Amino acid sequence: MKPWLRILVIGASISVTAVAAGAIILQQLQTIKMRDDITARMDLLVEEIRKNSEIGEETRQNLFMLSDRSNEIRRALRLPQARLSYEIPVEDQPEGQEFLPYFQGVDALLQSWRREQFAKKYIDIENYINSSSVLRDFKAVLVGNFIVDLQLESKKAYMISSNRTEHALRVDSITGESRLLASLAPSLEEFVGRTRSGVEGALERRAELIVHLRAFAADEKTVDFLQSNELALQEIQTESEGFELPVFVVRKGERLLARMGVDLQSYTFFVDEVELSSATLILNQLKNQIGSMDIRSNEEIQIEMLQSHFATILADEGFGSFLNGKELELVDGGREDSDYYYYDLVDADGVRVGAFGIQKFIGEVYLVDHEDVPISSLKAMGTDIEKKN
Repeated sequence: MKPWLRILVIGASISVTAVAAGAIILQQLQTIKMRDDITARMDLLVEEIRKNSEIGEETRQNLFMLSDRSNEIRRALRLPQARLSYEIPVEDQPEGQEFLPYFQGVDALLQSWRREQFAKKYIDIENYINSSSVLRDFKAVLVGNFIVDLQLESKKAYMISSNRTEHALRVDSITGESRLLASLAPSLEEFVGRTRSGVEGALERRAELIVHLRAFAADEKTVDFLQSNELALQEIQTESEGFELPVFVVRKGERLLARMGVDLQSYTFFVDEVELSSATLILNQLKNQIGSMDIRSNEEIQIEMLQSHFATILADEGFGSFLNGKELELVDGGREDSDYYYYDLVDADGVRVGAFGIQKFIGEVYLVDHEDVPISSLKAMGTDIEKKN
């Protein structure tokens, strides 16, 4: 082979080798980039799952707190208490989420560990308060997995919570001031010493709000207004931040018309959704609100509906023909007694054979005989007919 041709062949071989090597290197770089992208995506996914888990846990805790508050009111109203459940049945898990229990298991273990660590911190807080001349008037009360209330004369004054982001404790006063505590001493003493006078003033204002609310309920003008409208005022006792917090509800029979109370955070009164700066404004707001409402009881409303229904029946030609075929007539003579409004069923001679009676106390139609002795409710009669058919 000629020298110049051999050189060309060698050069071509080198070029092919270089191209192949370049392709391999490019493929490896693409593989590395893809692997880095996947790793980054996995990191983002894991971080997103962690954040969602924390949000879910906080939401769950908040729902439990709301459930507890709801149950306090339901107990006061003698209603069945609600029980929340957050368990996810295995058979109901979406397809492809067979590892979900493991994610939940990690969260459960983490929560258990955090609770244990915070319980140890609670002991430290309690010991520190007992040994501090500045804090000796306060009492530490564990009120949640990661929350300790500092109470002054059984009233919540401060809240100490675990700040998981900063790996520190956070203290909040009821006046809205807060501080991260790198350590209990001397940070907590300094914070309480600086804010205590404002906190004590806030506690006094809250107590005064409750006194003024009860004074409104007992006021002669309030009592006269309620009695003149045949309304009842009921006090429901709840508890908030150490305060026995009354909520007053206005009723007509079993019908709830309005509720009144105090907002401990804004130091205001309220009538339903309307916020008021003074207890002296409650009665006028209540009068305006009640004045624009149909304040009849549920039974009174039901009775009017039934009376209107009977007026329609009396005017119905088809029902009139049905009665004529039996030589009967349904009449509204305005007859009533202490228990019923009567619609009499009479024969051709005007003899009463029975009646439909609207029961005044429950707003239900009854069948009564010619001596006004109840036979059955119309509702029960319909149920019996359905059973026979």
